[in-house]
Amino acid sequence: MINNQKTIYDFGANVGQNIEYYLKKCSKLIIVEANIKNIEEIKSKFYKEIENKKILIENCVLVNDESLKEVDFYINKKRDVMSTVIKPKVSEIQEYKVVKLSSFTPAEIINKHGEPYYIKIDLENYDIEILKNLKKNNIYPEFLSFECHDLDSFEYIKKQFNYNSYNIVFGDRIGYEYKWHKIETTNGDEYFKFSTHSAGPFGKDLKYRWLSINNISKIISNSGAGWIDIHCSNGLKKNNNEYLYTLIIIIKNKFYSLFFSFKKLKNRVKGKLKSIL
Repeated sequence: MINNQKTIYDFGANVGQNIEYYLKKCSKLIIVEANIKNIEEIKSKFYKEIENKKILIENCVLVNDESLKEVDFYINKKRDVMSTVIKPKVSEIQEYKVVKLSSFTPAEIINKHGEPYYIKIDLENYDIEILKNLKKNNIYPEFLSFECHDLDSFEYIKKQFNYNSYNIVFGDRIGYEYKWHKIETTNGDEYFKFSTHSAGPFGKDLKYRWLSINNISKIISNSGAGWIDIHCSNGLKKNNNEYLYTLIIIIKNKFYSLFFSFKKLKNRVKGKLKSIL
């Protein structure tokens, strides 16, 4: 059983794929989401927790500049998970609806709601700006995760933060690796099914062992950036046999890559056969 007097921040909550899990880990959950349509869906699903003030919602855009009070936000018309504060390319702009929204920095949100136990960041290529704001304001939660779409955010963490242990979640494998997974909750241990499009677990609930920055770097250099989350902590011990364990993960990643490539090819062939028949 874990101490429930904790505050979790979900920066980029989308439609609330992570909320059910986070509620089992804290006394207060702060949801930050720009898309009002997603906020309405969250409200319909978790109205009781919102009424009880276990969930607090901030419908705004997160930015790194406190002088900004309103910004353009680009909502993808087909895939809302791709909505972003970053202006799309000219060739893609027609795929988005532009709206003006209130904006706040992570520091402003945290100053309002209290010290973070865990911060999850998933803001479609804007994660590095959130990390910069946390650094600028000396905000270092016990647990922190961000989506590593490219290596810039990871390199920033390496150079600017001082976490001593790191972990990784492969987004395209959450449905496989965390289908029924043992987690710690405020009411004791239980098994939990993580949805395919969730961020997965954090902290002690992660499947892989915690590693040093050098070894997590090796895994990322072999895997590449993309749909992966990097987790950081100062509260968990690293693995004693890091070199061997790192090698095992790299080999496992190669196997998964072949497996998913074969699966995509199989589905493509099935699709072509159906169209012919």
